[in-house]
Amino acid sequence: MRRSSYFQLAFFLLFWQALGIAAIDLDHVPIEAKLVHALQAIRVKVGDPVLARVQVKWQGAECSLREGAIVRGHVVGQAPRSKTQMSEIAVLFDGAECNGSEMKALPMTLAALLAGDPASDPNAYEPMALSASIGGIQNRAMDRNSPGASHVTPGQIRATRIAEPHHRYTPQTVKPGEVIGISGVKLAVATGPEGSSVITSSRHNVSLDAATQIVLVANSSPTGKVANANVSVPPTKPPEAEATIDETDVCAPPTCSIAIASDQTESSSRAALTIPVKSFGYPAPPTSEMVRFDREAAIAYLGPQQLLLTFNPHTLVARPGLEPAARTMRIVRGVLLDLATMKAKKVTDWRVPDSDQYLWPIGNRGVLIHAGRELKLYGPDLKLEHSFTLDGPLAFVRPSPTGGFIAIGVIHERHSDEIHQQLKEAEHLDPEEDVNVRVVDVTFHVIINANRSSRAQPPVLSETGELQTINAGGTRWRLVETGWDREMRVVARVTSTCRPQTNSLPPNLLFVVGCNVAEYGRWYRVLGSDGKTLLKGRSPSDEMEQTASASAASPLFAVSVSKVGKPRMASDVFHASDLKSEYVTVHRAENGKTMLSLSVAPPLPTLQTVALSQDGTQLAVLSADQIGVYNIAGLHEPVLKSGHSTPAH
Repeated sequence: MRRSSYFQLAFFLLFWQALGIAAIDLDHVPIEAKLVHALQAIRVKVGDPVLARVQVKWQGAECSLREGAIVRGHVVGQAPRSKTQMSEIAVLFDGAECNGSEMKALPMTLAALLAGDPASDPNAYEPMALSASIGGIQNRAMDRNSPGASHVTPGQIRATRIAEPHHRYTPQTVKPGEVIGISGVKLAVATGPEGSSVITSSRHNVSLDAATQIVLVANSSPTGKVANANVSVPPTKPPEAEATIDETDVCAPPTCSIAIASDQTESSSRAALTIPVKSFGYPAPPTSEMVRFDREAAIAYLGPQQLLLTFNPHTLVARPGLEPAARTMRIVRGVLLDLATMKAKKVTDWRVPDSDQYLWPIGNRGVLIHAGRELKLYGPDLKLEHSFTLDGPLAFVRPSPTGGFIAIGVIHERHSDEIHQQLKEAEHLDPEEDVNVRVVDVTFHVIINANRSSRAQPPVLSETGELQTINAGGTRWRLVETGWDREMRVVARVTSTCRPQTNSLPPNLLFVVGCNVAEYGRWYRVLGSDGKTLLKGRSPSDEMEQTASASAASPLFAVSVSKVGKPRMASDVFHASDLKSEYVTVHRAENGKTMLSLSVAPPLPTLQTVALSQDGTQLAVLSADQIGVYNIAGLHEPVLKSGHSTPAH
């Protein structure tokens, strides 16, 4: 049983006993929540809303609150500190998202305050593995030799709520009216106007941070009085210390290679083909300020001699009402190129209702495209093979390395439009929503159905399960794989001053990007399925957007890094004109050995500009005005600039 369940049980029993209630009243089970926004006496005024997010599912006599539901109150009294008066805020909670997303009346009394967890942040969600939702029949469907579809029926899919935030070490007892971990603040329960609870401070102005934990009790009587009973909370164990060694930092030839720095390598190959793209309606690079690379173009192979070019032509978008609630709407143009004739075989446009990724290579089967309210799988000649209808906005698509399984996340909003907007204004980011995650096979038969928080990291699928990046304290991280058989193993331990970003590559590799701000900026590594480092590279602060790509049947992978004119922080804005070149290298999958290096200019501030053919004989790179196709059937070592005898480590 988790800590919060003990908390509810202890508070309920003692509260019930202190009141002398003869029969159990479900409404006296405490509601645990966290403030969505800061509450400051010098800033709030009477009538201002106070929003808090429920941390543990709560069931009352006539109201059920899901985890993540919003409870709402308002300020009924406020006074800043002065020479003659202490600072105070009187708060009354009177509404909650009972039994759904609509706000309904629910009188509540603020009973206790606890300081927020300093480790709590929007990225602190480490959900249970997707395999927790696999039943016995579904387990057989995850056999790599099984297509899955013949084993699974919709009635055998079991949904599971699997998102949980971190919890810190908590005190053993909490009393109604008690304030824990917030210096100088006191709480008078149900003593203020209209039965509100009054938060006071004699030493400074009352200030409660966002994520301050609050305990509420639903009122069964107009007075809303709360008995002064102790609350027993079993102590939680502090996390065990994690080993500090970064195993992936070790790179020992000949099984591992050091990536050559971008300022040490010149292009070692010329393009066999160059295809101008302006005639297809390809636009000029953007001139506006940017904070990250966009998803306005992508390329992918559909066969040895077929290359799909896709891009946003920035034409006016008609809105016939098909997607009236879309966050944004754009047209994406697809041009299927025949490399043998260097002509367009087919040109088609489709609508994409967001600004996120819209194309995913699916092994050697083709590409998956987001079009309107569907995902569509296309094979060679852009022939439609399968489609999947989305029942909400798309959150993410994550295929396994060879495309045998695909994780699809769909957003389901938790709140009404009014509460959604209030949360957005209070938190200054998109409110937390539910994401329904379905793992499907290539025919879109559902194998796993689970729910996660929109603030959890999207899943990363390996060939045998799911990979998760779990914080082990401070700058230490573990890459953990949970197999479809629910067996867990630590793939690698890394050290990073930011949350490492992990992606899986065919045939069964991991591309990991982390930070080492004190020394140089970012690092990147390609790991084998056993966690051993195959390629180790680092990027100084004048490099950005480290990405990797591969194809299922090729023994090669490619790494791309873009170079800017001067050092920059990750949060700095930039323009497309600030980019000087894109540096692309091709490596052997067995040991990371560099086989080809390219410097491409002018580069694009766009992801998915590099593609390897399925048979590993060609490399295509999209730049600002053309596609370069390189013959990599006869690979050779990179050419070093004069003055460099060996690559720098």
